[in-house]
Amino acid sequence: AGTIVEGKEDTAGEKIALGYGATYPAVARGLERYEVATVTAVGKPGTQAFLGADAVAGATNIKVTSVANISAGDKIRLDIDSVGHGIETVTVTKVGTQSSRSALSANASAGATNINVRGVNGLVVGDKLTVGTPANHETVTITAVGAPSQTSTAVDFTPALAMAHATGEVVTDPGTGLDLAAPLRFNHAANLPFSDRGTGISFQPATAFVHQSNEPVQALGTGITLDSPLALNHAINAVVRDAAVTTAGYQGMTQPNQWFGGPALSPAAGSMVLRDAAGLVVDSLNYGLLVDPWAAEGYQAASGSGQSGCRVTAPGPGRSVGRFPDGADTDSNCTDFLLQSVATLSAASAAGAAGSSTSTAPSSRRPAPRASSGQSSRLSDEELS
Repeated sequence: AGTIVEGKEDTAGEKIALGYGATYPAVARGLERYEVATVTAVGKPGTQAFLGADAVAGATNIKVTSVANISAGDKIRLDIDSVGHGIETVTVTKVGTQSSRSALSANASAGATNINVRGVNGLVVGDKLTVGTPANHETVTITAVGAPSQTSTAVDFTPALAMAHATGEVVTDPGTGLDLAAPLRFNHAANLPFSDRGTGISFQPATAFVHQSNEPVQALGTGITLDSPLALNHAINAVVRDAAVTTAGYQGMTQPNQWFGGPALSPAAGSMVLRDAAGLVVDSLNYGLLVDPWAAEGYQAASGSGQSGCRVTAPGPGRSVGRFPDGADTDSNCTDFLLQSVATLSAASAAGAAGSSTSTAPSSRRPAPRASSGQSSRLSDEELS
C-alpha cells in the first residue's frame, strides 16, 4: 500500500514514520512495525461521524452530525454489520448541512408554537425540527429563532405541538444532510457511525508491514544534527537525555529504575501494561478514561453519574495518584490508587528530624474520584519514576 486514508499536515518530500515500533496496548501481545516513508502527495483528510437521524432502506439522503471534508463524489462507509443492518458504501452527490442537537430548557405544553432550548447553533428558519424522545417525538418547521442568551433561546415553529414535552427532552435539527447516488440497501439507526476516508497521503516506498487503523503517523521533521556519527543502533522511543537540562522532564532526587522514552503519554487518558520477561501481563491500568478495556483491572459495571468503568483518575496540576499503601494491589484500578496533593519541602530536613516544613499542605489520603468524560489533566512526574 502507498496511501494513508487519514490526512495529516505533511508536505511532499517530508519523511513520515508509520507505527509505534512497540507492543501496542489495544490488542494484547500485538506488535506494530515501525517504518519510514517519503511523502509524495498530500490529499484531503477523512471524516468520521454519526448519523443524525434514522435512515431507512430506499432513502437517497442521510442526515449526518458532520459534513467536514466531505465532497460530492466521495464514497462513504455506513454502519456496522449487525442483525437488521449491514455495512454499505455509498457515493455522495450533494453536500448539505449537518444536524445539530440541543435540549428543552423549559417544559413545553401541548398546543405550544414556541419552545425554549439550551442552544441554537445550526438552527435556521425553514429547517425541520424534531422535538422529544423516540417514544413521543414530533416534527415541526422553524419560523423564527430568537437571540441566544446564557441559559436558553426561544424558537418559534409550525404546526403547534400535539403533545407536552418536559425539560431536558432532545431537540434535533437534522439539517439537509447528504444526497446519495443510489438508494440505501439497509436500515441504519441514528447515532451509528459513518466514515469518509478522504484521499490521504501518498508516499514511497510501499509499506513493508501491515498497519492497523489508529496507528500513529508522525512527521519526522528535520531532527537534531550531531557533531559525530552514532556508534550504536538505537530503537524508536529510546530515551534521549541531556543532563544539562534541569527545567524539563523528571528532576527528582531519587534515581528512576527505568527511563521512559515513548510512545508519548496523553495527559488526559491512556493505559499502561507491565509484562514479565516471557511477555505475560503482570499489571495493567487505565487512567483518565477506559481507553483499553482489556487492560482495565476491577469491576467494570459500575453505573451512574460520572461512572465509566474501573480506572485511575488522571491527576491535575499539583496532584498525584499512586498506590496506597505503597505497593497495594488488589487487582482493582478503582480502589488501589489514591489521589492527593503533591507537597514539597520549603526548607531542608535533616535525617532523624521529627518534623518538616512543606510549601503545600498534603491532603488527606482518600480514594481517587473517577474522572468524568472529557476531563483534562496530567500525570505527575513523580508517578513516572
